[in-house]
Amino acid sequence: MMLHKNEQTGGVTVLRKFHAGVTIPAHIHPQANESVYILSGEWEESGVTYSTGAFFFAPRGVAHGPHVARTEVVSLTIFDGPLTVVGA
Repeated sequence: MMLHKNEQTGGVTVLRKFHAGVTIPAHIHPQANESVYILSGEWEESGVTYSTGAFFFAPRGVAHGPHVARTEVVSLTIFDGPLTVVGA
């Protein structure tokens, strides 16, 4: 669910929900830093597990992932520029 879009930068703030077992392959956001706060659940990012209350950051242009939802996960995610994705 998109919560906010900055018309000047193209950045977005989104509330995301992933069902347990969902995997997002490794990827790159060439135009935006990604900041993620885990509201609930258990999320694995590049081999590190993040639980409720954890935060992680993926710099623009740097490959990250895969993302794996170990349980159902709800996260608040902020992209500070246009949300573009390319494979890693």
